[in-house]
Amino acid sequence: MTVFRTENLSIGYKDKILFGDLNFEIKTGILTSLLGSNGIGKSTLLKTISGLLDKKSGAVFIDDKNIDAFSIAEFAKLVSVVLTHENVNKDLTVYELVKLGRQPYTNWLDKLTEADENLINATLEDCEIISLKDRKLSQLSDGQLQRTFIARAVVQDTPFIFLDEPSTHLDLYHKVKLFKLLKKLCVVNNKCILFSTHDLDLALQLSDEIMLLKDEKFYHNITKNLINEGVFDRFFDTDDIVFDRERKQFVVL
Repeated sequence: MTVFRTENLSIGYKDKILFGDLNFEIKTGILTSLLGSNGIGKSTLLKTISGLLDKKSGAVFIDDKNIDAFSIAEFAKLVSVVLTHENVNKDLTVYELVKLGRQPYTNWLDKLTEADENLINATLEDCEIISLKDRKLSQLSDGQLQRTFIARAVVQDTPFIFLDEPSTHLDLYHKVKLFKLLKKLCVVNNKCILFSTHDLDLALQLSDEIMLLKDEKFYHNITKNLINEGVFDRFFDTDDIVFDRERKQFVVL
């Protein structure tokens, strides 16, 4: 089991601190969803622990080694990231984009080994996009494109995968397929996946653990524990939406 943890981490931008003294631990084999309202700091947290944004204070560790001590190449073998808006050449094919996930491991000629090829093809199968491998990114639906980005992250073969709003713009069917894929990657491939989402019901039903940013407070626990503690009973500041603990769903009155 590989462990990713923070120690008194403060996150923010410019001169503003959004959340301070964050102490949490996530492990391989566990699917964790990050919840909170728009603009509260979910993306900032993901980018900070991914090394894309500077910390305000505190430290981040992987198996007790400070991530600041890793080289870029070393860190790329431990953490892969899928952001909401990625600038990518849409003339690339699905296979070409997914292949980029092997860059931390290939030699200076960028030559793939047979093992690399096998991993790529197995991942395309797992993500159900093998039939699209020769299709250009410009020809994909939102759901297909999202699966392609996730496949690239999986091919990067890191224990930790961080995803920012992966279910945005997907219909319910493809959201469910995506969440179940993430769950499978944790269980079968022993990944640790942390992803932000606004799909509360699906997150509560399928995630092993929940992180919640709300009212300047940070919560992190097993999903069932947070539900039993009543954390979601007043998630929305209105009487029109109530939380059904038994069904793990929000209900409109």
